[in-house]
Amino acid sequence: MIIIQIGQLAEQLGVHRNTIRNWIRVGKLPARSVPGKRYLVSESDFNELCHSFGLDPQAMEVRRFTNGIRSGEESTMIHSDYQRIGERSARLRPNPRWADVCLTCGSCASACPVSGVDNLDPRKAVRMVVLGLEQELIDSQWPWKCTLCGKCEEACPMNVEIVAMLRACVGFGSAIRCPDRCTRAC
Repeated sequence: MIIIQIGQLAEQLGVHRNTIRNWIRVGKLPARSVPGKRYLVSESDFNELCHSFGLDPQAMEVRRFTNGIRSGEESTMIHSDYQRIGERSARLRPNPRWADVCLTCGSCASACPVSGVDNLDPRKAVRMVVLGLEQELIDSQWPWKCTLCGKCEEACPMNVEIVAMLRACVGFGSAIRCPDRCTRAC
């Protein structure tokens, strides 16, 4: 398997980077997106592309993964971090579009009086909801440590409803346990 960067490959082939993107989009160059704005291409597809341009595939500057990777194993190696990401739901999002506008600028974290306590960061909580890790957020101590003061929402330039999200976490988590681990529902 080969990892390519579109700009670098376009420069080596003498085409525009949008041409490479179009080839990937229409399937002329079968590739899968991987972290870091890179693409994973099979060795045979890459060799075929190079031969169509009259280039030696071995002379191309790309990253090759051949050490001990068996067929089918590369997908679990590359995408192992993605297996934790769940399906998006509206359980903790009052408006399904609000979290998509988060800029992760840090305004909410700088305004939060408990930011940094047990690594609490409103940006991380928003990202967890966006990535479908809602249950992990509910099970964490973050919703219980938040004072629900609303300073994060006041500071947010995109009006992300962080307090409503954390209030919903407390609502879902209160029947399960309270921070004192008592038997009553708080």
